[in-house]
Amino acid sequence: MIADIELLKKITHGAVKIVQNDKGYNFYRMTETQMHACTLTAPEFINKAVATSGVRFEFITDAASFSLKGTLHESTTRFFAYIDIAVNGILVQHEGTEDLRISPAVDITVKLDGKKNKVTVYLPCLARFVLQEITFENASIIEPAEKKFKMLCWGDSITQGYDAHYSALAYTNQLSDALDAEVFNKAIGAEYFNPAYFAEPDPVKPDLMTIAYGTNDWNRTSVDQLQKNSYVFFENMNKFYSDVPVYVFLPLWRKDFDRITEAGTFAEARDIIFENCRKFSNITAIDTFGFIPHIETFFEDRYLHPNDLGFMCMVSNLLKYIKMH
Repeated sequence: MIADIELLKKITHGAVKIVQNDKGYNFYRMTETQMHACTLTAPEFINKAVATSGVRFEFITDAASFSLKGTLHESTTRFFAYIDIAVNGILVQHEGTEDLRISPAVDITVKLDGKKNKVTVYLPCLARFVLQEITFENASIIEPAEKKFKMLCWGDSITQGYDAHYSALAYTNQLSDALDAEVFNKAIGAEYFNPAYFAEPDPVKPDLMTIAYGTNDWNRTSVDQLQKNSYVFFENMNKFYSDVPVYVFLPLWRKDFDRITEAGTFAEARDIIFENCRKFSNITAIDTFGFIPHIETFFEDRYLHPNDLGFMCMVSNLLKYIKMH
């Protein structure tokens, strides 16, 4: 059988909206208001907003196999795009391309054993995936896989998934799996603390939120801007989420952290964010500076964006601090 829009809505996690057009099914992780907010920083951020970061299909089925067809579309400055498939929590397939401009077509078949299995399909974080169809072979059961919690993740490029080649290993996806939480990834690469994201509440009522900005603020804004933007960001957020536990990840190590910018030293910028966190009772700041080894080979670009190994180190440390009850 071929999944229709109603079944897709049931098995899709991490999307606030699914839109069908002549190209196929399009998945949106951000609301119209949030997409407008990101363009206030830079108009071209709208392209990053439509990447399928954090979007996945997660279902339980007794199908003998299922097939996935669609196309990959350029959305960020990265051209690699991969889809990961896990069966009962074990990664079994990693499909995609190093350059979607050359190989945009997706045609994946996953063999199953005809027994009841939980399947997770992680869509690309740094590209836009448009689904043409999902087909199930000999399935009498296709049920949505329920999560215990819902989590909103705000941040810049690292939260969006730069530079995980394995989509399943982007830190937000790893947290989702470890915490049994459906993740809605709201991150935009190169973004700052942007209070405009909280002009209205998200349609998803979260049980947990994570926030990870600051490295771009330190690199490109002033002390006064960082102080004001981070405080107003937290203030606006708490108009809607004062009862939600919020974890703020202070900026990770970056190779050039010893520079002094208009926002001061890297340590001073991190202190500004930390002090603003302390003004809100529901916010817990986590010092992530040592969560990834300070070795270039843990970073895809050798100085800033974690690779798959770096993300694994990051999450193993985050889980020491983040707990769900």
